[in-house]
Formats: sequence, C-alpha cells, structure tokens
Amino acid sequence: MRPPCGEKCRFKCSTTFDTTSRQKFFDGFWGLGNLQRQREYIVRHSHEIKPKYRYSSTNNYRALNTAFYFEENGTRVRVCKNFFKATLDLGDQAIKTALLKKTEIGFIEEDKRGKHKNHPKVDLAVKESVVQFINSIPRIESHYLRAQTTREYILSERSLADIYRDYKDLRQASNLPFASESTFQRIFNFDFNIGFFSPKKDLCDLCESYKNANAEEKMKLQQSYELHLLEKDMARREKEKDKQEKGAIVVVYDLQAVLQVPKGQISLFFYKSRINCFNFTMSDLHAKNVDCFFWNETEGKRGAVEIGSCVLSFIEMQLENHPSGDIDVIFYSDNCCGQQKNKYLLTAYAYAVFNMRVKSITHKFLIRGHSQNEGDNVHSVIEKQVKRHIKSGPIYTPLQYSTLIRTAKKSGPAYKVHEMTYDRFYDLKALQD
Repeated sequence: MRPPCGEKCRFKCSTTFDTTSRQKFFDGFWGLGNLQRQREYIVRHSHEIKPKYRYSSTNNYRALNTAFYFEENGTRVRVCKNFFKATLDLGDQAIKTALLKKTEIGFIEEDKRGKHKNHPKVDLAVKESVVQFINSIPRIESHYLRAQTTREYILSERSLADIYRDYKDLRQASNLPFASESTFQRIFNFDFNIGFFSPKKDLCDLCESYKNANAEEKMKLQQSYELHLLEKDMARREKEKDKQEKGAIVVVYDLQAVLQVPKGQISLFFYKSRINCFNFTMSDLHAKNVDCFFWNETEGKRGAVEIGSCVLSFIEMQLENHPSGDIDVIFYSDNCCGQQKNKYLLTAYAYAVFNMRVKSITHKFLIRGHSQNEGDNVHSVIEKQVKRHIKSGPIYTPLQYSTLIRTAKKSGPAYKVHEMTYDRFYDLKALQD
C-alpha cells in the first residue's frame, strides 16, 4: 500500500478514509487471490462519467472520464484515481486492462493467456535425460530440521546455471540433443523438491514472527515474546554464572555440520558420492580445552548412541584428569531431540553416576533459536581452516580432516581430536532396556 493523495485533493480522500480503512481495502483486494475477481472489483467500483464541458465545434471530443469509489458500511464514496491506485497498490495499466475487459452487457472477459493449445513440447527422451542427470547429483541431509522436512539438499558449490552447463557439455560430448536452460530449470524447480544447502545460524521462529508482524499481531504475541526474551536472558546468565563457579566441570557440546570427502574446487567432485564425516565438539569452559570426537559414516551414524558414547568417553577422560574425589558435571547444549534430548542419553548419564566417580550430572538446554555458544566459535575456526586448505588442494580422505582440526587453532591449546571407531560406540539402546 502506497501513501495516499495530498491535502489539496478535492475529494478529501485522506480525511474520509483513515489508514485502518485503507488497510482493509488493500487486504480484501489482494486476499481475493484471483485475477478475474480482482478485475471485477475494479470494474464494480468505477464507472464512466461524461466530462462537464465538451466542445461541439470540433471533432476532437474529450474522452469519457472514470470515477472511482470505495464502499464502506453500504455507502459508496467517491475517491480520486491516485487514492484508489495507492490504496490497492495498482498501476494505470492494471486499471486500464480491467476496464477494457468489460463487455457491452457488463461481464468481464476471461483472461485467455496461456490457454491456447500451441505450447512447445519437449521430447520425452530429452526430458528423461534431464531427470536422470538431476538424479545423479548426490544429496546431503540438512544439519537442521531433518525430521520435519522431505526436502532434499545438494551442495551449494555450483549454481543451477553451472549444473545446466555441465549437463549441456555432457550431452554435446556424446552428440545427443539437450534441453534448453529454461526447460532444465523448470524441471529442476517443479519436478523435484531440491534446495541448495547453505549452512547458517539458527533463526528464532518466535522472534522472526514478532519482527515481521503488524501492529495487531504484535499485540497478540507481546506476552509470549517478552517471556521468551526473559527465558533467553535467564539461560545466558545461568551459563555465565556456571562459568564463574569453580565447583563443577562446565562443558558446552554440539555436533558440527557434516564434513564431506572428497571436497575441493573440482567440478567432477560435485557429481560423485561422498563420505560424510562427523565432528562432535565438547568445550570445557573452565579449562578452555576443546575435545573433538571425529568419525565417518562407515564407523557410525550421528544419533543418540554416538553422541552418548562420546559423552561417556569424555567423562572417563575427566576422571583420569581428576584421580581423587568425585566430580560434578554440567552440560549445555541445544534442543536437538535426536541427539541430546532423549532417554538414551539420560541412560548414559545414569550409568555414569551409578558406576563411575561422578557425583552429579546436570544438563541445561539453551533456548531454542538462541543456542549460540562456544561450540559455534570452534566450528567457525575449523571451517576457516578447511577453506584455506581447499585453496591449495582438495581433501580426499577423512584423515585429512583430523589433521586440519588439530591445526585449526593458531593460539592457545590446540583442539584435541579423538578418532572414534565402531568398537568405541556403546550400545546405549541395550543399556536403556
């Protein structure tokens, strides 16, 4: 909706209709969601009028004028054309087209665009070649919302235009017909549910909803939004308080986004199947040490069993560092149910308390959407190290990632890498039973 007409308007439109009324007209018009109905609305709220003065001494008569109206409480009120256009966010051409579509008996002609049968047809063999090529691109799982979406992801190393050029080059090399770029893009966008994976920080649903809401919606969200901000601040203050106290081992842990091999600036890698590697980081907030538990998909998955096994291994190492007396441990993490918030991890905690020199384990979850923590800094340092290495050459094996993680930090204690193998993962599901 655009600003209304000025104070000099002879119809005084801005005085007659306030911003609330204009918003209702705007929402109602665009809420129709149908071009035919919108054109009917324009025609229904306008009509031609004869100009006050017409000169009969010449053949150049003035054209008929068009009056515009808005209807409120059953009353039609005339407004100027500028106010009508600004309120509905329309241009001159949209109004002109709607009026031209009106027939002599008052009906609106149907929009005939795209309803002819002379559409260009794509050869089935060419279309199938596009489908097969897109299916050959390896998929990856999103690091976030894996359980809530069926959308597939591919690496963002190459754009859709780059992928089309690779398809075209492949077909031309074999002297085979190929689809146009528009056809390729249409099949990619409408026949597949594929997105380009781009790692990014979590955004809070509630904060984003509140930020993008109008005044009325903000009033409804105000109470829950203020409570949400209070919980966010409380969680951060709690973590800061635990960092200051020396009585317990305070650890933040998180699983880094998937690392893949091979990885490099070679287009051929994009179409090859890759091995997923996982890096689970545990940051000791007191000792300023970081332990990285690293494995690839041939050794294990990235579920509760693997995460719980890494946590137990970390506790065992802490007991070795504290040979006398029991220890108290406080863990912080995000709210990922499949990895942290489940009964199998609680079983691992219970096992540690009952069978090891662990006095207590407290797990505190950061507020959803505001779980930024020290682990994110560790992951950022590692990702920068990987990018620097790729400039000089590809990464072919998981072992290269282990070396890059160890050398990622340039000052202070280096990151400790513990390479996990299949036999180091405990069967927590059997333990829970």
